[in-house]
Amino acid sequence: SALNTGERLELLHVDDLDGDAVVFRHPLVRSGLAERLPLMARRQLHRRCADLDVLIEVRAFHLGQAIVGTDAEAAKVLDAAAATTRRSGLLADALLHAERALALTDPQDRGETLRRTLQAADLAIAAGDPQRGFDLVEPLIVALDDDEQQPADAAAVLSLAGRARSGLFGSAAALPWLERAAALLPAGSAERARQLGSCVWAMLFVDVDRARQRGIEFVAAAAASDDRLLDQFARAALNVADALA
Repeated sequence: SALNTGERLELLHVDDLDGDAVVFRHPLVRSGLAERLPLMARRQLHRRCADLDVLIEVRAFHLGQAIVGTDAEAAKVLDAAAATTRRSGLLADALLHAERALALTDPQDRGETLRRTLQAADLAIAAGDPQRGFDLVEPLIVALDDDEQQPADAAAVLSLAGRARSGLFGSAAALPWLERAAALLPAGSAERARQLGSCVWAMLFVDVDRARQRGIEFVAAAAASDDRLLDQFARAALNVADALA
């Protein structure tokens, strides 16, 4: 009876070609009905939807809405959804999944908390929200400044901070962070060579002569890393610096 009334009022229709699925005529009708549900009933409904055989990103959305507190298994589903939506180019959706995964992570699990914080910050910057990216890593930067010995992930934190500042204020604002990150990475490593590359490209917009000097270091570091593609990239960066000098 209720479905018949809904169809007559053109609020919804029953799609018999899709297993008699009930489809709302307009998303505002759907969201309005959902908002009228009591909180616990809405969470219970999300949990039931998450148990259905649906796409990973749909399941992740419902799990994110259903769970309060921390949940390691749900966070893994949201991680997978973030990866799937990122590969599809849906960066804003991927960021939502990544941030919800972070919210569901036990703060005592420092490894997963750090990994998901960096993942969310990276997605925020890629999605065009560098301020959000910096806000996510800022507490980690404060912790770095307080630590006498820098943890292994310090360079990744500083590199993300540099990308965020570049998005907010231009390449010059990124350089202190990128240089600090490069200094922490071991000599001869591909990671240090890539970080030097980021420094070179940022310097090209600020100080070409300095960029050329750094470019020479970049070429040497890339050669030491034994990565042919990185070596080609380094030589290209130096050629650009030479042409601009």
